[in-house]
Amino acid sequence: MNLILIETWKAYALHFVTSPVNVLVLIASLIFSLLFYFLFKRTDRIKVKVSYLYTHIFFLFFPFLFSLFTSTCWKCVIPVCDCSPSVVLYGTFGGIGGAVISSFLLLPYLYTWASRSREVVSGLLQEQLEDLCCRLNLPLPRLYTINDVAPKAYSITNIRPSIFVSVGLCEILNDKEMEAVLLHELDHLRNKTSLWRFSIHTLKIFSPLSTFITLDRSIQREELEADAFAVHEQGTVVFLNSAKKKVNEMNRKIHEFQG
Repeated sequence: MNLILIETWKAYALHFVTSPVNVLVLIASLIFSLLFYFLFKRTDRIKVKVSYLYTHIFFLFFPFLFSLFTSTCWKCVIPVCDCSPSVVLYGTFGGIGGAVISSFLLLPYLYTWASRSREVVSGLLQEQLEDLCCRLNLPLPRLYTINDVAPKAYSITNIRPSIFVSVGLCEILNDKEMEAVLLHELDHLRNKTSLWRFSIHTLKIFSPLSTFITLDRSIQREELEADAFAVHEQGTVVFLNSAKKKVNEMNRKIHEFQG
């Protein structure tokens, strides 16, 4: 099978470079890909960055897709089950696209399964989240609790927006401190932060320019913006700071116990 793939790609490469149209499309696509990459680097708006990012990736792959759909002279290099090189190439690109789309759609379910979380449908925490979403005019995300003593909270956007909080976090925070945490995560959902991070990891897989992108600065900015949103809505920084202090203290105790 490996020999079939190698011969297939050799035949495809030969067909590609001997076609002037394919070469022109390749040059134009690379120019547009670089253009959208630089636009991606220059903007700080996450939704705009995501659109530029996927346009950049699209133009990276467009020359190959163009040559596949315009090819009219394919012959089988090594006939196995009547499989032509075009079928192999279609399957390769289709598999890549399918893997990206599937991972995006399945991510919320994988988070739920991996964390062994339980959906919250009633109770004080759910009511608190409903009140915040109603006050802020935001769609209500699903709420999950994680059976973990370590205090943690995170959110995912994707197709099914969800907020996850650990049992350990619920135990150490009071109502106002938990409100600050929920506001922080709602801001992440509002700005599609998890979509942005998923997109960055997609870029790292498919684009050779991914080595010039670091996540640290973007993540730090997102966290500061989410903190600022929580402080603005509560009108004080007291509850956010006290929540962080309790979380750090609990993590220190857990680290000492385990170490």
